[in-house]
Amino acid sequence: MDLENLTVEELEKLSKDAAAAALKKRERQKKDMRAQIEATVKAAGFHLDDIFYEMRGHEMRPTVMAHYRDPDNPENTWTGQGRRPKWLVAALAGERELEDFKIQH
Repeated sequence: MDLENLTVEELEKLSKDAAAAALKKRERQKKDMRAQIEATVKAAGFHLDDIFYEMRGHEMRPTVMAHYRDPDNPENTWTGQGRRPKWLVAALAGERELEDFKIQH
């Protein structure tokens, strides 16, 4: 693919599409990895909680879904709770608004 012949808009769309595809692939890899780990643990006669209890602490907290994502780096997310991450603070210091980073669930 010759990137030099693409317009700025086409390059931005390509970048956004590539980031979304990478994120989707990363999530699929995590699901596959979890399934492999669960199968290994189950084959040994254990449950994941038996193995990872100490790592998680004694209280189990529910996982909170991310509500905001950095379009420039899809691995940067924020749940909307607690202090705003540095990437979001920096982005909001420019011309962008919080709604620009909202994840459509």
